[in-house]
Amino acid sequence: MKYRTFDSFDGLPGTFAGVVPNLKEIQGTDGKLWFLASNGLVWVDPTNISKNALPPSVLIRSSESEWQTS
Repeated sequence: MKYRTFDSFDGLPGTFAGVVPNLKEIQGTDGKLWFLASNGLVWVDPTNISKNALPPSVLIRSSESEWQTS
């Protein structure tokens, strides 16, 4: 069986472990798979899963340091 593990980098709100004793999943009439996560409801479209998708770009405009030198 092929599978893929999703996490917060994929947009998963929370985790699946221990959310509900009898975790339920459901497949919608459009083919999407719906799951209950610890911080929300999430769906996956198995016909449209990106492989090796890049994370969103991040731009750091400034940085501050509170280090003190003696």
